[in-house]
Amino acid sequence: MKGLALSPGMRNRISKGYYAFPPEEWDHVSQSTKDEIRLLLRTDPTERMTIHTLMNTPLVTGEKAPEGIPIPGAIEEDEDEVPEEPVVVPRSVRFLRDGVKAPRLHSIQEEVGRALDMMRLGGDLVFLKGPQVSCNSLLARRTTAHLSIPRVQC
Repeated sequence: MKGLALSPGMRNRISKGYYAFPPEEWDHVSQSTKDEIRLLLRTDPTERMTIHTLMNTPLVTGEKAPEGIPIPGAIEEDEDEVPEEPVVVPRSVRFLRDGVKAPRLHSIQEEVGRALDMMRLGGDLVFLKGPQVSCNSLLARRTTAHLSIPRVQC
């Protein structure tokens, strides 16, 4: 995702533990890295990984992860936790057709973002009139209320 903002409802889903690592985007990421991300996303501060622990992980130090040493509090492959509440996906979130894959969706999002940037950057010039020249009804009302201010004729 490379720094994109959270989608609507993502913060709520993460706080309830309803997040996943889709294989299309996460197959190249090691299981230990996924476990570390899970520990960082814990909502209970006592279970969450501290910054000092994170700074000593192979993810940050760049060292190879030792095989067979589990990360404390990490979820094993066989111990998938089932959330107590059923996952209800609102109709507004179901926007993907079967044929749209994650990489294509990402390229569509980039293209829409570029189009919006072009609209925002339009070459429109802004011209401002001075208060003495413009016909400002708010200014006219205020000047009639306060006779000490010279009146502007529109």
